[in-house]
Amino acid sequence: MRQKRKPLTPSGASQSGKGAQKNEQINITNNDTNCQLSKPNAAIQCARLLARLKQAPISTFQAREELHIAHPAGRVHNLRQQGHNIETHTCTEATTYGAVSCVALYVLIPDAEGV
Repeated sequence: MRQKRKPLTPSGASQSGKGAQKNEQINITNNDTNCQLSKPNAAIQCARLLARLKQAPISTFQAREELHIAHPAGRVHNLRQQGHNIETHTCTEATTYGAVSCVALYVLIPDAEGV
């Protein structure tokens, strides 16, 4: 009979969520696991997404798979707040399971200075 595993919790962090701060590594432990996870940073994700948008448009699926951004729309929103002109188009794209889905395609529009 399998033992029930304890839920993963950051060591040293309180249950109220007031534990680790941004950009620090947190240790996750339970009976069978001891690993370190790097806490995601929206500013770093925005920088990766902006660099990619300067090369070519990118879809939601591509941003998730290639840039490891779980919520690309949130990062696009952040970039727009910073003053970047990004258009959203819709396109169809096949999922990893072969189904066709309608997703966003993000296009960076260069300003007068070329960025």
